[in-house]
Amino acid sequence: MEKIAYKEAIKYLKNSPVFAMSLSSKELFHSNFWAWLMEQDSKFITCFFDDFEGKDGISISREKEHMDIQIEVGKCKYVIENKFKSIPTESQLCKYSETDGFQKGVLTGISENAPFDLPSKWKYLSYGCICDKLEQLPKGTKSENLSNNKMIVTQYIEMTRNLVR
Repeated sequence: MEKIAYKEAIKYLKNSPVFAMSLSSKELFHSNFWAWLMEQDSKFITCFFDDFEGKDGISISREKEHMDIQIEVGKCKYVIENKFKSIPTESQLCKYSETDGFQKGVLTGISENAPFDLPSKWKYLSYGCICDKLEQLPKGTKSENLSNNKMIVTQYIEMTRNLVR
């Protein structure tokens, strides 16, 4: 394979929501899709962190230091810990809170509440609430790639709503 074709293939895969969704199942499926959305347009970060402002130099990582999604802006870290089929532990969230640069964390899940009082700087966000926020944001995104894939985002929302009913 030529270098150019290889780079084009990688670019295509990085921009493909279907590829992002195919990387695994259940919990990873959702985390991979959310990270893909954020990489396409940083406005999607506000679905998880209401007061997050679009900034230059945003880095989004998956499974870095065992954190499901880690958003870094300079030395500041925002963490999303996604729990679809497993039960979160307070000690895990506290450990993440102690990492250098930790600003805020979001625990997600299919129920309406966390099973314990969350550590400071953490909030709980249900899948239903995430769907509500996703429905509101695509209209305001500037990413041409997302407008081309709006149907996939809509299908994701519909599928997820059916999972959490």
